Amino acid sequence: MNALNILVYDADPAVRDIAERLAKATGSRVLFTDNQTEVDAIFDADDIDVLVADVADPVLEGNALLEKIDRKYPGTMKIALGQDY
Repeated sequence: MNALNILVYDADPAVRDIAERLAKATGSRVLFTDNQTEVDAIFDADDIDVLVADVADPVLEGNALLEKIDRKYPGTMKIALGQDY
């Protein structure tokens, strides 16, 4: 498996821990943020392959972020995390 650059947009430490473990096991690189401004900066600076976003938290507005990234970076794989994950 090729190493991926993964961005996790979630404030939950458990989600961050799981993503970190998966990245380590696959040799991928994982970045974390819960700030939409940082997401834009990260996408501008890095070649992100996968975006994992919390869509259940109304403060984070993950659905809006996924839509924006889909328009701006259509080749990026997007994974939406909901309440029951």
